[in-house]
Amino acid sequence: MAIAESTIEEALRSADIELLIECGAPRDEYTPEVSAIVNALATIDEKEITTERLVAIIREVWIYMFGPFSDDEIGLRMPAFRQVAHQILARDS
Repeated sequence: MAIAESTIEEALRSADIELLIECGAPRDEYTPEVSAIVNALATIDEKEITTERLVAIIREVWIYMFGPFSDDEIGLRMPAFRQVAHQILARDS
């Protein structure tokens, strides 16, 4: 299952985890994060792409791109990370 970049972009845009698009940022605001997720997924075998693995990748990308975050701040974002992961995997299954 190769995950399409457009699927990841759509999921991140839809979730708008940092509310940047809601505040007027361009629709391609999350493109760097999409690229980072795609690059991380390229380093693992497709059979190893589980919801938990994808959540971990999204979490790490988010910390790198938007952090640092406290444990509480990451905790608040975890439901959105899970939502994005579920949306990505459901779309490409």
